[in-house]
Amino acid sequence: MSKVTIVVRDEALMLAKVSAFKEAIAKNPLSGLQDSVEVVAVKQLSEVPQGEERFWCPLTLDLPPTLQFPGRAAFEACRDAEGLRQWVHQTLSYETKDKRATNRYFLPIVLTAKGPLYAEVIGQHNDNQYQQPVDLVDNQRQPLYYLGHALLDRVSATPGVYILEFELKGKEIIFCQLFPFPIDAAIASLGIQDPDLFTCHWLCLTDQAILDLTILDSGEWRCVETDASV
Repeated sequence: MSKVTIVVRDEALMLAKVSAFKEAIAKNPLSGLQDSVEVVAVKQLSEVPQGEERFWCPLTLDLPPTLQFPGRAAFEACRDAEGLRQWVHQTLSYETKDKRATNRYFLPIVLTAKGPLYAEVIGQHNDNQYQQPVDLVDNQRQPLYYLGHALLDRVSATPGVYILEFELKGKEIIFCQLFPFPIDAAIASLGIQDPDLFTCHWLCLTDQAILDLTILDSGEWRCVETDASV
């Protein structure tokens, strides 16, 4: 039996995401047996017993420097959101934006051991309503996928689900931020995408196969209790 530790910034604000991730773990256990899963807030990490072998699954960028796990470098790079925006603008010539608008979009990138799978875009309306899929035309998809691939290289991404947050100005892609785990928007994939993004993240972290991503139906707008600071 493996001890899986999900690290969150504030569990009370992440109940839906934590529940979805726990369900993914239960259905796809790491050891072939039921994994032991615990949820720990960042402020409680100092209370976690030392010396125990754990499988760390952070769902926040707000991590102490002492917490070491595969993918730590990618988390650090994603946490430097302004540095990533400067690199994207200077190197790739995309416009960038740091202030969040009420209508945003999210490209989920499922990075398997064999390479990336690009999921259907998720849209956001108001502060906490999300929907998948959102249709984009080809001349929007291609520069978006190019940006996603370049960002994964830039942050030295390890397998997992990455969420590329962006806006659209006409048909132009405006880069906002990259997250190395499923954020609030990923809730829109539950019951709509197979495997959903929480399951994809767990399968990637544990080197379990993902052959394809399938959209089962067009989703309705879903409200999520959000944690604005991940």
